[in-house]
Amino acid sequence: MTAALKSAVDRASAGIHTTRRDPLVPGTAPEMRLYLEHIAANATVYRQVLQSNRSSIVAAALRERIEELITSGLDASTALDEDDLPRDVLAAALSGMTIGIITAWLRRDPLPDAAVAARWLWRSLTRPAAPQT
Repeated sequence: MTAALKSAVDRASAGIHTTRRDPLVPGTAPEMRLYLEHIAANATVYRQVLQSNRSSIVAAALRERIEELITSGLDASTALDEDDLPRDVLAAALSGMTIGIITAWLRRDPLPDAAVAARWLWRSLTRPAAPQT
């Protein structure tokens, strides 16, 4: 199951580095929504992977793949000041958040549309930090 899931994840995420924008989820790449549509179409498998201790190897592989995608996006960005936050630390934090959002999305019944989850992800990635008081 690990190899089959990894192959499906690789296919679903192949074009995620695009500069195109999704008309259904403003500001995001269409591949983000398409990747989430893949997860929705295989929700039973992903629920087992992300919500079960039995699938920790597959969950780790998924987390690693998401972290690679985020790192690739960060590598293309000029907005990151590495003196403030190293890319690998930021990529690890964002991949953990992404997995958390996907897991929370998969817990919903009925499962919201992938475009909804893409908006949640995008909003979480672009929301400014709360002001410190």
